Amino acid sequence: MTMTAKYLESDLSLLQSISRAKQEQDEKAVEYLITFRNGNVVHVPNCLIELRNGQYVGSGDYIHNLDGTFYLCSANGSTKMVDADFVYEFCRGIAYHL
Repeated sequence: MTMTAKYLESDLSLLQSISRAKQEQDEKAVEYLITFRNGNVVHVPNCLIELRNGQYVGSGDYIHNLDGTFYLCSANGSTKMVDADFVYEFCRGIAYHL
């Protein structure tokens, strides 16, 4: 895998999110963020989760890091680009519902 500037930027934003979760002493969110950073994908388990931003995610939804760009992929087949703050809320939401 070639390390592009975009990929390094996304990795830095994930490291900042991990640091934020550690400052908030949110160990479960830290675990999911690290899992996402290492594997480039994190899935919602069998449940429906309301994130703090008011959006709902559920079974079959996942976030994928494709070449440094974060995408929310829905169970219905739709895909949209999301930012690092959304990734943080996504991982935090999963952590609190397990």
